[in-house]
Amino acid sequence: RFRQKQHLLSIHRSHSTKLIAGTLDLVIISGAPLQYNNMLKKIEFEPIISEKILLAAPMQHPCVQDILCGCRGEVPYQLTESEFHILLKHIPLITGVPGQALSYAADYITQKYHLKPTVLMEIQNLTTSLNMAAAGTACIFLPETAVHINSRNEGIAYFDPNVPELNQPLLAVYRKGGGIPRFALL
Repeated sequence: RFRQKQHLLSIHRSHSTKLIAGTLDLVIISGAPLQYNNMLKKIEFEPIISEKILLAAPMQHPCVQDILCGCRGEVPYQLTESEFHILLKHIPLITGVPGQALSYAADYITQKYHLKPTVLMEIQNLTTSLNMAAAGTACIFLPETAVHINSRNEGIAYFDPNVPELNQPLLAVYRKGGGIPRFALL
């Protein structure tokens, strides 16, 4: 079981209402170590996988090109601390809105490495953020699974900032006492 009191479940209000009312059986979300949420009295969750938080950067940026010259084909390329500093010093950052897991990730990483990146803007939509990264506008933090489901990977280089404490679970969320629905176990 996952330690529930240490994680906030960022379930959209309409999804949580439907889940508790029984019109939804299961919601899949990313968990983030943020704060306790009173909804946990009515729901349970199980971790499915743990995923890394990656940094997506505009492929055509000179700093990205310099780093990729040393890359031996590994994707995502694991950044050294100095490479990470260079990217966030020279390329603006787009973060999620406060309360989102990716906003938390950006805050945590910049504090851990004592960085003061230029934050271009806060955007709630990950697809919009990825499109801006592909257009050369900024870097963004994103969960590893988003790389695999993103339909627009051209123009983006993916980097692993190697911050294991940011790994976050992908969770199956269901009504308390209801268990994971049978269809999800097949």
